[in-house]
Amino acid sequence: MSLAAFAGTQAKPKVRAIWSPSSALLSAGLTPKQYTLESHADELAPGILNPSFEHGLLGWETEGDAFRNQPTFGENVVASRIFELPIGGDYWREVLFPIGVRGESWIGTFEHRPTQNSERGGIQGDLPTGTLTSLPFKITQPYLSFLISGGKDAARLRFELVPELEPSRASPGFPVRVTTGHGSDRFRREIWDVREFIGKTATLRLMDRSSQAGGHINLDDIQELDIHPANFDPAKVVPYGDELQAAWIDADAPVWGFVDLHTHPMSHLGFGGKLLHGSPDGEISKALGDCNCTHGGWGIDNRCGNTIRMALVSQADSQFVNLGGSFGLDHDHPGYPEFRTWPHFTSVAHQQMWHEWLRRAWQGGLRVMVGLAVNNHLLAEGLDGELPRDDRSTVDLQIQGMKDFVQRHSDFL
Repeated sequence: MSLAAFAGTQAKPKVRAIWSPSSALLSAGLTPKQYTLESHADELAPGILNPSFEHGLLGWETEGDAFRNQPTFGENVVASRIFELPIGGDYWREVLFPIGVRGESWIGTFEHRPTQNSERGGIQGDLPTGTLTSLPFKITQPYLSFLISGGKDAARLRFELVPELEPSRASPGFPVRVTTGHGSDRFRREIWDVREFIGKTATLRLMDRSSQAGGHINLDDIQELDIHPANFDPAKVVPYGDELQAAWIDADAPVWGFVDLHTHPMSHLGFGGKLLHGSPDGEISKALGDCNCTHGGWGIDNRCGNTIRMALVSQADSQFVNLGGSFGLDHDHPGYPEFRTWPHFTSVAHQQMWHEWLRRAWQGGLRVMVGLAVNNHLLAEGLDGELPRDDRSTVDLQIQGMKDFVQRHSDFL
């Protein structure tokens, strides 16, 4: 296909910044040469020029204002734009959220950070509109892959593949592949099967025709592939918001938040079940109820108690600031709903991983939690526990407990 066809019937040759495949233009970092379509008709590159925008908008044409400050340099989206953080005060809200940018440059019609020296978090908002269109290229590979995000509006926010309509003249065809955002600025990877168009000439067009709130679109890392990514890349499906949407996510995409490397979510199942009182979920009046039976001494009013166990628990929990009673070997037992003395951060003998508290930690930025099984066979014997006391059985019980717990709270775990 000759580039002359794309010049149409204009009186003057149309001038575009294109890349001569025979030159070392990009690798040398030189200023793009200017070519007329007629005089360089034989230099149509077989692939997409500057598909990841690492060389600015070289090889792309703009219309309107939406792409005036593009591409965007580096990560620029703050956490409060991804989701509302009800926990954590103002700190997390303005921290940069890694949306999955590849390289240093990407397209974001909401953004205004064109250079490394520009202010991070700078925006131009949703008002500007326009289109960004690639130079014509020949489709030579069976798959086109790219990262996309932004507003979900296929009529006004879209990325599309437009093959030529008639090889004999410069008539743009109709879009044959169209993708919009998904209501989030986090990038997802889309894959188009374009095998039926191999050998044809086409353009790529990114459209932002929306000025409404959320009316913007993001694009990065366009790739021409000879193999579907699922065949060689361990990509995975992840949830967006409250609804699971099938979406390819790069396996090495960054995870935002903080990590808790040392937790014991099922420690109530260790030590024979008689050291840590309370379970992380269930009926709260029972799960976090009175701990007298677990921690209290035997008495007419507490026939399930154990005086030796009370002493052992008090020693194990010696840093608990609310220890009292006779010789400092006991504490106030009522739990839900008063919680007069426990849970408390100084106590290791009362449940502190109730599922609603974990959810609050997740809302505040917790994204990875390492759960460890814990036990002491000798202590379990001394506490006269009712659950398995040996290490192997106890560890197996806690691992299964963690799996079941995650399943019961899979909306955030």
